[in-house]
Amino acid sequence: MFYWKHALVIAASGVIAGCGTPFLHSASGNGPLIRDPGLAGEWTTTGATTTHAVIHDPKDSAGGGGDGGPYVVALTVQHDGESKTSLTLDLTLTEIGGARYADLFLGRAERDRLVGTYGFLAVPVHQVIKISRDGDELRVWSFNGSWLEGTAQGGMFSHDRITVGGGEVEMVTAPTDKVRELIARHGNDGAAFAEPLVFRRYGGQ
Repeated sequence: MFYWKHALVIAASGVIAGCGTPFLHSASGNGPLIRDPGLAGEWTTTGATTTHAVIHDPKDSAGGGGDGGPYVVALTVQHDGESKTSLTLDLTLTEIGGARYADLFLGRAERDRLVGTYGFLAVPVHQVIKISRDGDELRVWSFNGSWLEGTAQGGMFSHDRITVGGGEVEMVTAPTDKVRELIARHGNDGAAFAEPLVFRRYGGQ
């Protein structure tokens, strides 16, 4: 029997909001996608580690699948001026409990490349983050891994621990409906999230 936790698990993007927590299933489900026209553009953080994100609206992106497709994000992370990570992501927006959440998933070309190299041993996973945009400022909260682990052990949702990069990561294996239930119940719980990563529109004030 094949156990997914022995596969090469590829996180969507732990770099956009700290370490992040991998989710095996999407949080957005099959419902209608939320649109935020102001989300498209160039965003960046400041500091020793800089994250730069160029977000394309589906209607403006050849890879976005038209108005019904996800946003496409070109993400670059640099540390002390040296590039550390560069990848393309699909981003879908959903609303749960009055707050907005972004579901990040490796872009189609990235997924195809992984499958072509590793076959079924590569399991792309999702990163679910809470977001809030106020004009030219974008705040991004990742889930607190320790909080998720404690909540999972309490029986709230299914989970497992996987080995990644010599360490262990808590993996949320719950299906989409359970993920949305978790978020609806704890979306206003400050302990559930890490400190926000603040992006500002490139060229904005």
